[in-house]
Amino acid sequence: MKLKISHLSIGLHEFDFEEKIDSFEIEGKERFPNPIRVHVKIDKEISNLLIKIHVCTLAHFTCDRCLEEFDREICEDTELLYSKEQPAVDYSDYFREYDDEIRPYPMDIDIIDITKDVRDTLLLAVPMKVLCKPDCKGLCPICGANLNYETCHHETEIIDPRWEQLKGLLNEN
Repeated sequence: MKLKISHLSIGLHEFDFEEKIDSFEIEGKERFPNPIRVHVKIDKEISNLLIKIHVCTLAHFTCDRCLEEFDREICEDTELLYSKEQPAVDYSDYFREYDDEIRPYPMDIDIIDITKDVRDTLLLAVPMKVLCKPDCKGLCPICGANLNYETCHHETEIIDPRWEQLKGLLNEN
């Protein structure tokens, strides 16, 4: 995704893109079968570009607890500051923790490629633990039944046979 910035006037500019996952270098492309929607806002100043990127797509997941497949929309935002010199507006407080998001902005630059930034934003939107629903009960550890749809009627506590003799001590009292 390349943004031509040389023709942009000072002020706010907005762009919308829709890309397929093949445009990005991502492993596990099957997770993103749907188009990726990208909304970009560029606030151009004399010596700075503040770029706000909003990425959304309908992603395909497998639940980490019950192994059911499901689709869920994921969205994430990121912001980048390209600066030729010290910003006219003081962004230092805003970007204090994000030093890698402030980038040099050469005078003769014509195009900015945000493909890597969009890819990184998309990957950061994927939760570390993916659940089909917040109260997913998962699978029975004994029979493998999906506890969201059925109830097991067996003892779920498995005792290591080496400790079995200690259980007898509890029953004596």
